[in-house]
Amino acid sequence: MKQEQFVPVDINEVIGVDSQVINFGKFISGKILGSTLMVQNMSDRDQCLELAVDGDTPDYSCDEIFGPYLREELPFEYRDGASIANSERLMKSWYIENPLSKDLVKSMAFRLAPGCEREFIIVMKAPIDRVQFNLTSFLTLTLVEPRREGTGTTEKLLKGAEDLEEIEIEARAREAAPACSQMRVMIIGKLENPKIECLRELSDDTTNCNVISLGVK
Repeated sequence: MKQEQFVPVDINEVIGVDSQVINFGKFISGKILGSTLMVQNMSDRDQCLELAVDGDTPDYSCDEIFGPYLREELPFEYRDGASIANSERLMKSWYIENPLSKDLVKSMAFRLAPGCEREFIIVMKAPIDRVQFNLTSFLTLTLVEPRREGTGTTEKLLKGAEDLEEIEIEARAREAAPACSQMRVMIIGKLENPKIECLRELSDDTTNCNVISLGVK
């Protein structure tokens, strides 16, 4: 029987997203924020996709990822020619909310029917062990080949007069096929806790520290 072949296509021709960057702005430690990402199937056939947080790339080129955007649109500044660390590898702050179970996951596979769209909530959990930090990572949306189950055959081998053994030989393609195309959505934000300054602090020469006089009763 002739099997249908998977023809690689450009993901930008069949899948649309409502934004190429999700900017969480500035936030404080321990804050939990959410933003939506809409994925739409613009083709005339079912599409199998995987949405995941990029936890593999160590760092990114600032010129490459920030270049298409105006500097005032970003929550922090950057230097030309510099690189920025992938905050997902350092802090594990980004999550995808499963629309069905509401669990927070790092990746999930799903199928979109022709002309349909699905909304995902991207969650950011601000770290609590830093005062300030520039958080940047990417969501990767991968177009993959549907998994196919093969058929199995059974061969009987006679080992002895009274010993009959069945050996099942299976031909299954259970592993996901290599990605044919991929798009990225940048997720970005700045951890910035407020600084408190006391104008009445005094310097203690004996301890070499700044002290504040408090009136207590």
